[in-house]
Amino acid sequence: MFNKSLEIGKTGEIKVINQLQSKGFEVYDYTDYSLYKVKQQKGYDIEVKNPITQELDRVDIKSNAKKGYIYLEVKQYGNLGWFWTSSSDLIYHYDLKQDEIYGYELKKMRNFVYKNDIKPNHGRQKNLIGIKVIENNLIQKI
Repeated sequence: MFNKSLEIGKTGEIKVINQLQSKGFEVYDYTDYSLYKVKQQKGYDIEVKNPITQELDRVDIKSNAKKGYIYLEVKQYGNLGWFWTSSSDLIYHYDLKQDEIYGYELKKMRNFVYKNDIKPNHGRQKNLIGIKVIENNLIQKI
């Protein structure tokens, strides 16, 4: 099961990187954990040069979108999950079955979850928040 999750994750990383590059974005790939352990531990897989500011946006790629939902891990084994600990600027979720990518600014999504007091409602340990893509204007399909 864990190896299958890694395989799906790698597929999502490749799809997101290729999509961003096809749209003309300059992408710096840090997905190789053995080479970029520190960046990975800070919660990002790639950096993308923002065409407006020319600054680098840190991006984390998740391959957990399913059936029109993205999932935010707010808890992990009693600790805060990636949604609260990531130092990324942007999050992209890949849906393997639909071959679709959704993205949002992490800071804005955190504010949305906090202000609306959204509680975890999915996952075996009830550690995930499911957000319906079409009902949230913070989420963009790319």
